[in-house]
Amino acid sequence: MSVMEKTKQKKKEEVGSQQLWASRFKKQTDPIAKQYSESITVDRPMFYHSVWGNEAHVIMLAYQNIIKDEHAREILKIASANKKRFF
Repeated sequence: MSVMEKTKQKKKEEVGSQQLWASRFKKQTDPIAKQYSESITVDRPMFYHSVWGNEAHVIMLAYQNIIKDEHAREILKIASANKKRFF
């Protein structure tokens, strides 16, 4: 790896560790912009209900033979694991 590539990689790692989209920007995101675009405080309480709705939808899709039972079981298993992971 060339010196230039190493420098670029180091810069990406430094910026990337600060925020998800940081590698796309040269400057830090303004704290007011971060606060405005932050949604986890709103999304977190809805997560359980969102997963529950998705599970119901998967069950319906399997019941109507739109997806295979095997796929439905796999999706429901992952949904259950995500609920345990976040709650």
